[in-house]
Amino acid sequence: MGKVREGTITLTDIVIDETYLARCKPTTRVIEEYAEAMINGAVFPPIIVEDGTNKLISGYHRTKAYLKYAEMCGARDVVEDQQGQFDLWPAPDIEIACEFHTIPEDQSPKLYGYGFNKKNSLRATAEDTKMVCIDQYTQFPGCTFKLLIDSTGLSEPTIRKYLGALMTEFEDTRNAAIQRLARLGWTQEEIAEALCRKWPEGGIDRSHVSRILCETEKVLDLHKTDLSRGIAPETIAKRAGLPPLLVLALALEGKSDQDRLKALDITLQPYDVLHFQGSDDRFGTEKYPGQIPGQLIAHLLYWFTKQGDTVIDPMAGGGTIPDVCLAMGRECYAYDINSSERIDILVHNLATDGWPERTRKANLILWDPPYFDKKDDGYPEGSISRLERNAYLDFFKNAFTEAKHLVKRHTKLAFVMSDWNEAHDAKAQRPGIYLWDYADLLRQAGWELREHLQVPLSTQQVHPDIVQKFRASGRRARLERYVLIAEA
Repeated sequence: MGKVREGTITLTDIVIDETYLARCKPTTRVIEEYAEAMINGAVFPPIIVEDGTNKLISGYHRTKAYLKYAEMCGARDVVEDQQGQFDLWPAPDIEIACEFHTIPEDQSPKLYGYGFNKKNSLRATAEDTKMVCIDQYTQFPGCTFKLLIDSTGLSEPTIRKYLGALMTEFEDTRNAAIQRLARLGWTQEEIAEALCRKWPEGGIDRSHVSRILCETEKVLDLHKTDLSRGIAPETIAKRAGLPPLLVLALALEGKSDQDRLKALDITLQPYDVLHFQGSDDRFGTEKYPGQIPGQLIAHLLYWFTKQGDTVIDPMAGGGTIPDVCLAMGRECYAYDINSSERIDILVHNLATDGWPERTRKANLILWDPPYFDKKDDGYPEGSISRLERNAYLDFFKNAFTEAKHLVKRHTKLAFVMSDWNEAHDAKAQRPGIYLWDYADLLRQAGWELREHLQVPLSTQQVHPDIVQKFRASGRRARLERYVLIAEA
């Protein structure tokens, strides 16, 4: 049981949230009986609400009866009894006895409330119990059955029957995640740690990961056979319930980089100026602020790494870089300040925690940070884009220096950045931040600059209304974007 404190609560302060209630259907007859008993002076046990939210956990019928009782009170101020005397009714905002509970972290509200409903005279139905089991497993995928067995009294075979489809879906999702991380070069221990962070109740350790990898490899071998027969990766992914990108990576195994690019329908541009009309929808979370084109990442991997190399992405955002690494056969560790649903992006704040230890393994640091004073509303609190100009540049000065001391010799850094000035014209009041500023910081940190690429934004990405305003004001829209290539 969670933490409990006793007290009272005003009837109107109770929050009824159906996602918290362990009963599928209320019984009107019981509510009316309870209300009638209240009129006759009956005293009921305290209801149970969540401490801090006042959301009802147990006592739905009692609460509804109190509400009905209060409604009756509001409709009639006095009632004449048989002796001709008058009894005053309580005010509608009556306070009732209540227990304030803190729900344990490993239980859904429905499962927690179910334990109290079992003690009531109004027993839970089989439908209620099934719903509670499904709700618990939905909120805590992969959870062990012990808590469900202890809370509901059901047998394991019955619980498995209730959860069959959900368990299959979870296992498919988990197994695909294990395969993805393994192909990105994560160790079995690292994979187990990632699984435990995402699904704390799953009870997965390194031995489980090893076993699942062996089992899923056999399944993937069957998919490879289908691929060799000419069945499209999209068809296999849909039929097998696998992420399309994982099946695509499976189809690209053993191919050269040029063949991979061709299969991905990415035309290799052998220039120092690269043009992309937009971002490839297959890579990264859709519409993430500042999303970088996957086609650009593929070019950088082609030019500055080889298959099996390790790529570090310190500010992963929507995950475009690890997605392209998966398709191109590179290992990758990705980090971001923002908590993500993606298992392959680890929560890490480069500004406060420095470079991750895994950076020592890097062959390439591929870094596309939030640009200064842009898209602040799209980035989470703590984003470096919110810093003042000098603090922003100091951050990169320190980060470049720390990375240089951490990485091995000949590690490369591909740094994606855009120029900035306040008004985008000669009338700017504050000094800007330009390509040469970042280049100077890299040199000061000990990096050797090798080259730079230009990757301008498409003019199609600038709304016509904005273009017209810039024309009228004499300002210039910022389309340039650069990639600085440096070597340790």
